[in-house]
Amino acid sequence: MLFGEPTEHGAGLILWGDYYDLENLYETAGVIADSIEREGTMSDLIMALCYDIRHAYQGGREKKEFKNNELNKVNYYGVKILWPYFIVPVGLLRWAAAYTTTNSDQQSNLYRIEHIVETTLKVVSFSVAEECMGWLKHFSGFPNDYPIQFLDELSYRFVFDESIHRIRINRLPTILKMSLDVSQEYNNFKENLLKIAHEKACHPDDLSVRNEWPEFSW
Repeated sequence: MLFGEPTEHGAGLILWGDYYDLENLYETAGVIADSIEREGTMSDLIMALCYDIRHAYQGGREKKEFKNNELNKVNYYGVKILWPYFIVPVGLLRWAAAYTTTNSDQQSNLYRIEHIVETTLKVVSFSVAEECMGWLKHFSGFPNDYPIQFLDELSYRFVFDESIHRIRINRLPTILKMSLDVSQEYNNFKENLLKIAHEKACHPDDLSVRNEWPEFSW
């Protein structure tokens, strides 16, 4: 069984599952990412989630024993993921699945991780969960030239920018709205990125932002 657990300070969730749950989810996400490889950034964002999932089921992240009693216990693997780095790829997976052939197993994984977003957020804030699920429902992908660095910037702002909202989890709906290519924040970021790339005579993909983050509480 796959399920989520919110982190203590609202930064993200821990995605839990046994080896086979997580491996199966990894395979589903990988197949869908491959189907839109030509789309560049969108495939890359899904593969970043795959990277975390793979390290989880390989035992390289979180481990926990869940039990009711000594006869009913199971060891699960997990991985901490910041909310923007989880919700955006979940939205991209659903968007991409509409443009490729998927089977019932893959569809069940998509419904499962969408359910994980909803139920895990509701543990923290029912209103935030409703807004974020509304964003997921209407999400229709990103343009091919969407700069992947923008999600890094937004994730940084989600964790640290109290000007958006003093309570971290309450920043999440605003961050998701900013991620859309129609937002002023997106267009300002892209314009500045292209300007820097021109000045440095390099491709925008070669630039990086927010390489070092301060320590933060999950």
